Amino acid sequence: MKWYEICIRIYESILEEPVNAFFFQLGASGTATEQKEGCLLVKGYIPEKFFQKDIHKEIERFLKNLHSIFPDIKRSDFHISEVEEFDWFDKWKDFFRPIQVSKDLVILPAWDATDIHAKYIIKIDPGPAFGTGQHPTTQLCLRALESLFYEITDEWNMLDIGTGTGILAIYGAMLGIRNIVAIDIDPAALRWAYHNIRLNNLLHKIILSSAPVHKIEKRFDVVTANLLFDEIKDIMPYIRPLFKRFLIISGILEEQIAPLEDLLKKHHIDISNISFQEDWVCIISQRR
Repeated sequence: MKWYEICIRIYESILEEPVNAFFFQLGASGTATEQKEGCLLVKGYIPEKFFQKDIHKEIERFLKNLHSIFPDIKRSDFHISEVEEFDWFDKWKDFFRPIQVSKDLVILPAWDATDIHAKYIIKIDPGPAFGTGQHPTTQLCLRALESLFYEITDEWNMLDIGTGTGILAIYGAMLGIRNIVAIDIDPAALRWAYHNIRLNNLLHKIILSSAPVHKIEKRFDVVTANLLFDEIKDIMPYIRPLFKRFLIISGILEEQIAPLEDLLKKHHIDISNISFQEDWVCIISQRR
């Protein structure tokens, strides 16, 4: 899979956070910041499927707006380059640090030997798959799963649609869900998910499958889907019959809440909770 590295040069650290947030809006799976003399290079790594033809114009608009907000800071510039799967991972690996997702959960890069004290520690080796824990939608889904902790019994089962690195399935298993099916139509994602599930010693709890969602017939107590809105829209007719108790959806931008509500209403699904992080949204629906 092809990736794109977008590098924005900034001259004050105050701009780093808005640039990182902008990269995630574009669909970046990870970001990195490199210190240079007199400036910072903020880099976002975007998979080909999220790379838009007019992305140059979008970046130019963003930088123009940024300059209007901070007119006293030297104007930023940018460049875009293609990186191969191995190259991007090698570059980004240097910048992937432990992530505190919640009071109880820390995501630890598989190669990091840091002594971490937390109730739950997920070891992740991301490879080319989505779901390192850096992206707001991944964090929102992890916290949504955690919010169900006191409901969960060891009789529960879970379906993770578009599992990526396997991170949501892994946390579901850590929280006590005994039987989990994690599906993805990308063979590379399934390979990395298997690797991460093994890293966390959870192969006995999680089954991986390349089956598309419309081929799934079993019903599940929890269904998670951290996907783009258009993908959610396409598979919603198949999701509705699958969840018995809770549905967790993210990958949704704030401006997509209204169309998502309409979509869920059409399928007789109520929203019981909405959470926000940056420009992203996660919803929990409970079965009527």
